[in-house]
Amino acid sequence: MILLSDRSYDREILTADLPVLLAFGAPDDGPSRALGGVMAEVEHTLAGKIEVAVVNVPDCPGIVARWGVTRLPTLLLLREGILERVFLGVRPAKRIVADLEPYLAG
Repeated sequence: MILLSDRSYDREILTADLPVLLAFGAPDDGPSRALGGVMAEVEHTLAGKIEVAVVNVPDCPGIVARWGVTRLPTLLLLREGILERVFLGVRPAKRIVADLEPYLAG
């Protein structure tokens, strides 16, 4: 799992060989904390098909502004830096994986 900063975003995301699932959250937000374990399970299940990157919202105002994130937690699926899917709120890992699979095929 990649922990992003405003400075590392371009290097980590725009040059990624795999699609990236950006997870926006905050340490003081209960649903965001719950999402941490879910993201670890998603990353494990989809190893080799996707990268998971975490955006700590209070520390990354540039990334938050870039994507206009206003709700936590928010997940964005990016391929070559282009938005393909948005997920809002906490979901079980199996549901996230099932929702991502069509975007990862081929």
